[in-house]
Amino acid sequence: MHKTFVREVIIAFGMILIRSACFPGYGQQDTIPPVTPVLEYISVDPGNGNTSLFWEPSPDSDVLGYIIYRMQNNVWVPIDSLFRADDTTYTDLTSRAAFFPESYVIAAFDTTRNRSPLTPPHQTVFLQSELDSCFAEINLGWNAYTGWDTLSRYRIFMKEGTGIYLPVDSVSGNRIKDTITDITANKTYCFYVAAVHPAGYISTSNGTCTQAGMLQPPAYILANGAMVSDNKDVALSFYPDTSGELNRYNLFRKNDPAAPWNLIAALVDSPGREIQYTDHLDTINTPLYYKLAALNPCGENITWSNTATAMLLNGINDGFINQLTWTPYLTYPGGVESYTVYRQNPDWSWNPVGTVNGTDTSFSDNIEMLQYQPGNNGKYCYYVEASGRNMDGIASLLISRSTIMCLTGKFTLFVPNAFTPDNDGRNDLFAPVITFAPVTYQMIIRNRWGIILFETTNYLKPWDGRDLSGKAVSEGTYTYFIRLTTPDNEILTRTGTVTVIYP
Repeated sequence: MHKTFVREVIIAFGMILIRSACFPGYGQQDTIPPVTPVLEYISVDPGNGNTSLFWEPSPDSDVLGYIIYRMQNNVWVPIDSLFRADDTTYTDLTSRAAFFPESYVIAAFDTTRNRSPLTPPHQTVFLQSELDSCFAEINLGWNAYTGWDTLSRYRIFMKEGTGIYLPVDSVSGNRIKDTITDITANKTYCFYVAAVHPAGYISTSNGTCTQAGMLQPPAYILANGAMVSDNKDVALSFYPDTSGELNRYNLFRKNDPAAPWNLIAALVDSPGREIQYTDHLDTINTPLYYKLAALNPCGENITWSNTATAMLLNGINDGFINQLTWTPYLTYPGGVESYTVYRQNPDWSWNPVGTVNGTDTSFSDNIEMLQYQPGNNGKYCYYVEASGRNMDGIASLLISRSTIMCLTGKFTLFVPNAFTPDNDGRNDLFAPVITFAPVTYQMIIRNRWGIILFETTNYLKPWDGRDLSGKAVSEGTYTYFIRLTTPDNEILTRTGTVTVIYP
């Protein structure tokens, strides 16, 4: 047994001599650490919060593996070791990146357990979301991704309920917040943020979800129209979306489209019901514009109606033409289809006298024949109605009415100087030509001796060439006296002669 031991010692010693001869430096301890790998980026799985690391391997040939470190209480703590030199990824299943940012570094080690210096640290993006029920918005905020010298941008992804994530916004690389608007009540919204490196690396954040627990605002409020009456009251009606759950509204008014809105009334009604309001004014001498806004529980105006317009009608008289112009209506969702002009009759009723296209805001009314009608006082009053259609799915006809405007026709009085009362149906009667219905009237016909041959207070009764006894007067010249009062209380008189001719 002693001989055997000696023989083994000799063999071992021989092997040492052989290795020393063939491999100079054998038996010395390797103390040179491998080259540090390059940690390219880390990324969080938005679904489960696990963090994955991606790196370029150390170029040294004797690298045995890598050590993964995570920051804990400001100390780098090894959480795992990989024994494959060609490993370039690692997923931390114990990551808490769903609750706060996590920081990582890695190191390479060789066959003699020499460890490389640690890589520069990388920190995950931790995203938080907060509902702003006052403005139906979700505010997003996150910490900046660290580990890159430059960062191109952050892309924001969102999904509704059980849907899929879709990109909804993109902000610059130096911004760490964003606001998502147009949130629908009682829906759940989930988000994650992706940091984008110029080289194409993408680091995603944790996923975060927010339920929009708030009262459903109306999706729309439709202004049905503005009806002016007595040139001092404006009757308004608005139709809120029936699915809305808010019941408080603010009504605003202005008299210039470019001016700011002024609050004139706070209204309360059942959700989804038609909102009616009458604006009582001393007089209306300018166009007026109205909007209704739904008020959320935070006192913020969040859904606005389209603009209702109290149209102002103007006009001028030019002989036998009344030229009308009016303020265009702003705005029917489907646009203004037409404007219809109404004129008041002597019996105070109203009749349409013309319709123009919705792009027109003027109308010419010929009143020549009206000037001679019985009972005509020379005053012509008008209003205009705008007709339009509502928005998608709501085809109701919308009507708005303008102010009432009155014009007075020009009063003219013309007296012929001859007539032929021979009953041939042509020029048989004598009467002044009046372009209005006088308030008072008197006409007297005398012969050359001043004897009255005809007298009337009815402006519709002409002289037929006969005296008071009914006898036809002789051919010759006779004097007339005409006195009348115009509708605006002007007294007109005319005196002269008229010649009776029997052809």
